[in-house]
Amino acid sequence: MKKNIKAMISLVSVAAMAALIFGGCARSGNNAGPASDHPTPENPLTLKLSMPFPEIIDIGEGYIKAAEMIKEGSGGALELKIYADGTLLAFDDTFQGVSTGVADIGWIAPANIDSNLPLNRVFSMTYPYVPGDIFVQRNSILEAYDKIPQLSEELAKFNLVLLDAQTCSPCVVATNKTSVRTMNDIRGLKLNTIGIASDYFASLGAAAVTISAGDYYLSMERGVIDGMYDGVTTFHTFQMMSLVNNILVFGSENKSNTSIVNGMSACPNPTVMNLDTWSKLSPEQQALLKNSIAFGVEQVTMTIYDADTKKAIKEFEDSGVVFTFLEGNDLKPWVEAQAPVLQQWIDDTTALGYPAREVYDAVNRIYDSAK
Repeated sequence: MKKNIKAMISLVSVAAMAALIFGGCARSGNNAGPASDHPTPENPLTLKLSMPFPEIIDIGEGYIKAAEMIKEGSGGALELKIYADGTLLAFDDTFQGVSTGVADIGWIAPANIDSNLPLNRVFSMTYPYVPGDIFVQRNSILEAYDKIPQLSEELAKFNLVLLDAQTCSPCVVATNKTSVRTMNDIRGLKLNTIGIASDYFASLGAAAVTISAGDYYLSMERGVIDGMYDGVTTFHTFQMMSLVNNILVFGSENKSNTSIVNGMSACPNPTVMNLDTWSKLSPEQQALLKNSIAFGVEQVTMTIYDADTKKAIKEFEDSGVVFTFLEGNDLKPWVEAQAPVLQQWIDDTTALGYPAREVYDAVNRIYDSAK
């Protein structure tokens, strides 16, 4: 699959580069600094990008391609240096580190959003429909940032600007021994979750816990947890396929291409940039940077991820893992059950001065229009 991706990239890079240099970008912004401050080939700027994973995984491959495009497209005025595996900033320090300029760019996880950006937690809420196609889901989230200025304004309060958002397949409940088909089955389960999902599953009677990724396998194997709420690909990535016997999907299946049609929540992983550094770039350099990151995220990282997701689903099905798909009236009570958690978020976030209800409804309309 990676050879095919590299072949595809080589075919489209020339056309993409021309579009980047001459085409601009709808989300590039116009808060560039004075022309005298812009990087040039004679006075180049090295941008430090921090990511908590090794470069060899899909996220790293996307950034590597973006770095190549940025250097070539800027004529050497910009260079993206990737600090992988937490060598510059640890996982939990990335948000603050990019905000303060220790790194210029960083990949941040939903947990970072949940603990720092109350309004941007809107993407962690449950909805009647969230696109299961990760490319449609990404477009929906970027559309939300375009149409709902308060989301970007909240980022700006932390000296950050959004470059792009990698999206993942809808989260499922994967368990080892216990089959989960109804809300009653959740009661008493030790379930690994993150962010606001912890509040949701706790309200259903689960013992919601959060463990580090490095402990996923042993925790599941030794019964420290009974299951996890995460994307299907996570279990493939962490070699946990043999530990999963049952998967509950909050949506339906597209049997023709082995994929999940929809879910009830999204988990965007934004790439953000320090706003001070962003302002040093010319409008053309901002457009080049954003489009290069977007190309790496969508055409490389997410293409690999999408293939791995389909592979994981097929391997699960072939090994006899029981899938339960919740659709229509079966899904409705699960969505409605988050009403108290959703209302608490709305109340708390509104008290901070944000139009939480309006933002949630706007995101819901965007998701619904993607059906």
